[in-house]
Amino acid sequence: MTVICAKCGKALWEAPGDQRPSVEHLCADCGGQAPSRQVADQDSSGLRESAKLQDRDDPTRKPAREVVVRDEVTRDSGRWSDRKIETDRRNDLYEETVTDQETGAVIHKKTERLSDHKGHGADKRGK
Repeated sequence: MTVICAKCGKALWEAPGDQRPSVEHLCADCGGQAPSRQVADQDSSGLRESAKLQDRDDPTRKPAREVVVRDEVTRDSGRWSDRKIETDRRNDLYEETVTDQETGAVIHKKTERLSDHKGHGADKRGK
């Protein structure tokens, strides 16, 4: 896994497994911004990729903007697809796109106000 600075995008170090950034791993190029982006590299062993990017105004609160991109098998076709989920709390926006990796065809695309995106994920618990 390559750990990348959240502010300037510089690759900081290669981390084995799921090692998390700590205070001693600050970026010297951009004034010490703590790294928060982690990208799993794909290699020849057939491992798949995932990336999660977060933009936080306050480290103690939910991210103002979050993008998750990952490889996953589509239930209907059983084929590998790319899923991209963007959550923008500043602009009240939720966008999800699923694309077939072989054909590039868009399988699913959903764009809606984040405030209307209820009853999914962690919000299912209250139902």
